[in-house]
Amino acid sequence: MKSLLAPLTGLFKTTFSKNIAWTFMSQTIVACGGLLLNVLIGNKFGTSGLGVFSQAFTVYILLTLLADLGIANSTLKHIAEYSETAEERNKIFSSALLLAFIISATLTAVLLFLIHGFDIVLYNEKATLCITFLLPGLPFFILNRVTLSYLNALQKMRLFSIIHSIRWVMLISMISGFILFNFSLSKVLLAFLIVEASIFIWVVLYLIFKQKLPLSIDIPWVKEHLKFGTRVSLISLLSEGNNQTDILISSFFLNESQLGIYSLASSVAKGLLMIPQVIAMNFNPIIANLWAKRDLENLQMQIKTIKKKLAFISLPLILAVCLAYPVFAKFIMTDERFLQSVPLFYLITVGVALCSMFIFNGSFLTMAGFPNWQLVHVVVVLVFNVLTTSVCVYFFGLTGAALATSLLYIFVVFSLYFFIKLKTGLKII
Repeated sequence: MKSLLAPLTGLFKTTFSKNIAWTFMSQTIVACGGLLLNVLIGNKFGTSGLGVFSQAFTVYILLTLLADLGIANSTLKHIAEYSETAEERNKIFSSALLLAFIISATLTAVLLFLIHGFDIVLYNEKATLCITFLLPGLPFFILNRVTLSYLNALQKMRLFSIIHSIRWVMLISMISGFILFNFSLSKVLLAFLIVEASIFIWVVLYLIFKQKLPLSIDIPWVKEHLKFGTRVSLISLLSEGNNQTDILISSFFLNESQLGIYSLASSVAKGLLMIPQVIAMNFNPIIANLWAKRDLENLQMQIKTIKKKLAFISLPLILAVCLAYPVFAKFIMTDERFLQSVPLFYLITVGVALCSMFIFNGSFLTMAGFPNWQLVHVVVVLVFNVLTTSVCVYFFGLTGAALATSLLYIFVVFSLYFFIKLKTGLKII
């Protein structure tokens, strides 16, 4: 038993062990919450309802990136660089909050006006209605993202993780209640607004009164956030576009029911990247810090160590979930059509398994001060993704969607290796 736990124990003995432990706990709750969200919606509204939700939520996620405009990434990078200067940190954080609110609130108002005033339809009327119920929560989501970036940069992962966990516990609890009272799918999504607003009010009050954090707006930092944020916002948008391309493109070739079947398999498979995401959250500020000091030897050692440990942690987890998925699809999901997702899940997992050992380096170029090259990498991946998904879904339908997603993860690993080595000389494989 000890030998099986040795890799996990070894990883947790690194300098950021406590941060990983806390983030792992919260990400476990997030992963379970995401799974429960699919189960609740899929069981209540069927494969078609899950398909409509996937369409609406995909648009919402992409809109959060437009509303963010790279401010969260700018906050993370600059707070990490000024981690020892309290006065400057406060200016960076306060300026980011102000800018984030102005941009996100303006975008939300414009979108709601266009949808209601000009009867704009996104995908279909059902998906558009769901989007209008999600949009009011957008400004609060962005403000929470900036706040979490601030905590992440300071490596206050205990508070970061508690906030993340409470958000998902509240969200699942509220959605369960709404479903119990037979709310429509669109009205169920009001839970996102209520939860995001509640979290923001609580966190801001906590930081101001408990942590004695003074808010200090600084115009030069507002300009710097805009400058850096606009450089990396396109990267974030295209990166998330890569994650959502399967739903976006598949919507043109598959019906709502088929999309729901694929969405279940895809969301569970992508959830297997939870552990690398935990590592990335903690590793990103370390990249920025070590690169600023030009401590490349230490940085390469960190990459090598994490990569080896992940191989012993992620792969057994993926195998266990592969064994459990057919049971989940048959006995947990009430719609028998979800059984069609089993082979799709296995196909996607092939790419996920390889990606799980290397994707913690996903933001490496941005954190190392090469956002333009990060953008080049993202564009290359996006072009590959769009072409592969379009061709595979057109010719092979549901199976093609799963095949394209698996190929995407494999391509990401090798392309990321090429660009990081090109600009930094460091090797991730």
